[in-house]
Amino acid sequence: MELSEKDIKKFLSKFTIGEDDDCWNWNGRLDNGGYGKLSASTPKHTTLMAHRVSYTLYVGNIMDGMIIMHMCDNPRCVNPKHLMMGTQKENIEDCVNKNRRSPQDGSNNNSAKLTEDEVKQILKLYIEESMNAEVIAEKYRVGRKTVFRIVNGDYWGGVEGQRVKKYRNIKLDIEKARTIRKLYSEGVTQKELSLIYSVDDCTIYNVIANRRWKENGKRAKPQIY
Repeated sequence: MELSEKDIKKFLSKFTIGEDDDCWNWNGRLDNGGYGKLSASTPKHTTLMAHRVSYTLYVGNIMDGMIIMHMCDNPRCVNPKHLMMGTQKENIEDCVNKNRRSPQDGSNNNSAKLTEDEVKQILKLYIEESMNAEVIAEKYRVGRKTVFRIVNGDYWGGVEGQRVKKYRNIKLDIEKARTIRKLYSEGVTQKELSLIYSVDDCTIYNVIANRRWKENGKRAKPQIY
């Protein structure tokens, strides 16, 4: 793992170094599992896992095929003294020994980052108060995709609350295409748009690039996966 000076400074700005026995909680973006994410500048548009960056900086290189385990069981923690290199088999055995792989749902799941009350509040903010998904994601320290999956009913479906209409089996039209282009220009990613409208990434790509449901002067440069 190669990190630029800019990336190292960015990494160090996302947490506060505490005592050796304390968890150093990541204050940047989190993935759906609660693990820290760092957007690196080199190579461009690369997303790195914060705990792996920490291990590399403070301990040493990570061998091929090895993972970094949290001995504190706190996925946000980047304290190198709480991290250990191991195999996936060792990680699974550790999870089983600590009873962290039982099939539990909702807030009873040990890995759940949200409570049912927080999910209800997210639904209210998004649907009733029209709050931007990115703002909600930042407020509750979850990914924007998680917010979309909650309001679509893909996550936390057992929590009572209004959900947005899905566009399953409904063809796109020029109005939806305009909305897709508008959302993309405001920062919603192709993956998230694909999730919202339940169409494949290729269709979203072609809408953004103005290859389908064309409008004059509406051509954008979509990402290439």
